[in-house]
Amino acid sequence: MKASTVNKYNFIGFVIFFAIVLLFGIVFMFFAVKLNLQKIPENFIETEATITKIEEELLQHYDATDGIGVDDYEHTVFVEYSYGDKTYSDKEYGKYSSSMKEGDAVLVYVDPDAPDEFMNDPSGRFVYIIIGAVAILIGAGGLGYLIYNKKKEKD
Repeated sequence: MKASTVNKYNFIGFVIFFAIVLLFGIVFMFFAVKLNLQKIPENFIETEATITKIEEELLQHYDATDGIGVDDYEHTVFVEYSYGDKTYSDKEYGKYSSSMKEGDAVLVYVDPDAPDEFMNDPSGRFVYIIIGAVAILIGAGGLGYLIYNKKKEKD
């Protein structure tokens, strides 16, 4: 095989790779911005909730290259909060951090029209925007670099 043929296939492979990374970054950024724009409705009441339970589920994945099992864990956090004269228990919080422990206090925003429903604290979502931006930069930078070098090679 000629060297130019190998280079041509390598070039196409890298273009496809960087295009996929760029597309991933754009899609990820779209959903991250949409998530960040989600606001707590003004009529929701900020309330302190207590973490009552953190369930840990073992998810096993197998690496196809060497067949070794890889343990991964999924955590579900449950909280309890009071609104009015009623206590709401075993409500799924929807967010987990390794620093969370049973008994910790977290903020929830309770819907006064349906106090058994709440939204959790939206802070910390900017991390998703950073991940999307990094993927976009890598994808666009890689494509730009490849195209620049290809044009330079032709000259």
